[in-house]
Amino acid sequence: SQTFSAAQVAPPSDHVEDIGLENVAKACIASKVPRLVIVSSVCAKCRKKQEYDVPDQLDRGAASCDACYKKQAGEDAVRELYAAANDPSLSYTIVRPGMLTLGEARGVKEVEFNQGVSKSGMISRLDLADILTAAALSKDADGKTFEVYYRDSA
Repeated sequence: SQTFSAAQVAPPSDHVEDIGLENVAKACIASKVPRLVIVSSVCAKCRKKQEYDVPDQLDRGAASCDACYKKQAGEDAVRELYAAANDPSLSYTIVRPGMLTLGEARGVKEVEFNQGVSKSGMISRLDLADILTAAALSKDADGKTFEVYYRDSA
């Protein structure tokens, strides 16, 4: 038995979160994709060597994660690329979910939307999917970055 493939499997990369995301944004802008919705992580909200007013609420494990710093770099590249494109018909939204769970959907009424470093929690994949769909369709989400998690899990 022989298997044929139209494409080779690429070797794993340590740059999916930064260079990979930057390349996706470039392709979306070049192809005039109206909205790029990015699933990032709450760990991307923490910056290297930055002091926070809420150190007791900072997830130190996430803050020391190299992958999270790469997510930051990827997010920053997206913001810069869209600003440079200066095309009001093109936009992005960055959604940073808390820890993903396998649980049932609880509905958006149970979800806290936050911007900035303050807290995080958990959210089901099902509710995250609904939020991502809404982000793709809502003009209110243009150019926004926000964290999402259940209020009672933060």
